Amino acid sequence: MVARSMGLRDALEVAEVAFRSANDHVALRSPLFSTNPLRRWVVSSRIRFLGSEIQSRANTALGLDFGPGFGVLLPYLSERHTKVLSVDVDPDCIRSARLYASLAGLSNVEFQQVSGGSELTHVEDGSVDTIVAADVLEHLPHSVKVILEFRRVLSPSGFLFVSIPTENWMYRMFENDDAGHLYHDRTGYTDLREQLLAQFQIVKERSVLGLFGLFVLRNRRT
Repeated sequence: MVARSMGLRDALEVAEVAFRSANDHVALRSPLFSTNPLRRWVVSSRIRFLGSEIQSRANTALGLDFGPGFGVLLPYLSERHTKVLSVDVDPDCIRSARLYASLAGLSNVEFQQVSGGSELTHVEDGSVDTIVAADVLEHLPHSVKVILEFRRVLSPSGFLFVSIPTENWMYRMFENDDAGHLYHDRTGYTDLREQLLAQFQIVKERSVLGLFGLFVLRNRRT
């Protein structure tokens, strides 16, 4: 059981055992379970940043985890929201996130598998208080459409939390052994950053060793 009082490292150790028992190779591909300690530290650093930023906000009604991976940020969202919606196009990721949520004892998370290009059409305008998109946008050929949907569903007082890889030469060296990143639709994050800033204003921006950009954003809509 992943207890909420656990630190991230201890929680991941429990989760890794469960994923191995379930033969969940999708979850185990995460760099959080890498044998390379530097890779684990870099990824853990951005999870801790996003998690602390989520937890620093007031409790609200609805959180959205857009592309949860195996669900590592769900406990942070669950603690701050009455309900959390976790959506992904990949049924394997949904299955992994369900298992992690079960380990963490999260009872307020709803999982939905959606089709590409229509991920948020079922979500009402201005109904979401927090959106998390951690290492997702670089995979999407229709990122502009998704970012416009983020703007539509985010409440006027809501926050958007984003992590995207820089994909510069340092990133390519860092991720050289990770075949899972070969399906990125972006060769850098400059275009994604510009797409985000066209719709949102930056509250906070951080970099992890020049490998990942981390953003806390608010709606520009008045």
